Amino acid sequence: MIKAVCDRCHVQMELDKSSLYGDMAQGILYFVCPYCSHSEPLSTSNVDILTGQWFGEPDK
Repeated sequence: MIKAVCDRCHVQMELDKSSLYGDMAQGILYFVCPYCSHSEPLSTSNVDILTGQWFGEPDK
């Protein structure tokens, strides 16, 4: 699971690959918040983009 926080409603969520859109090979991923439907880029600094595996601490 990939942890993310929506910039609009600030809800923390865990996403799986089915929640992500974009090009994993280039590291350009977007997610849509299930609470407010806001779409935003996913920061990939703490995510292994090939496996979607989360590592390290979430960005603050």
